[in-house]
Amino acid sequence: MKRSKWTQNILIIASLIAAGLAMAEATRTAFSTQVTIELGVPEKVWVSDGITHVRNQPYFSLVPVTIAGVAVHFRGVVSYNADAEGNGTDNGTFLYTAIDGSGSWEGRFSGIATGGLVSNRFVGQGSGALDRTTIQGTYVDSGFVATLSGEILKH
Repeated sequence: MKRSKWTQNILIIASLIAAGLAMAEATRTAFSTQVTIELGVPEKVWVSDGITHVRNQPYFSLVPVTIAGVAVHFRGVVSYNADAEGNGTDNGTFLYTAIDGSGSWEGRFSGIATGGLVSNRFVGQGSGALDRTTIQGTYVDSGFVATLSGEILKH
């Protein structure tokens, strides 16, 4: 079926309006919290040309952390490369599980380290009671205490 140019334009405009309304319905909840991180035993560690390479090192919090009103257990796996001055890169995965077991956010992060100060960006998707939400933001880790800041998008 051939549509006139006018009909095609009306359909495009209607689609854009519908997409804009869907975006307007998304709510954003800002958060900022701190977590003390514990490290497990990495799967592999080696040094080459002055760079320490660590692969698949588990990390976790011993106590729940509250993110936008949701108390979660905090855990994941990190891999990184760093020189003796603490400069390098990292990346990994995270799983923030509600302590009541009702849902979780799962995602990925990556970033850089400068002089031992790690700065990362993260994004993850919700499931269970947190379905139709996205968590995104940044975290800065200066030792074993990380400050997470970001937002929860509910769509």
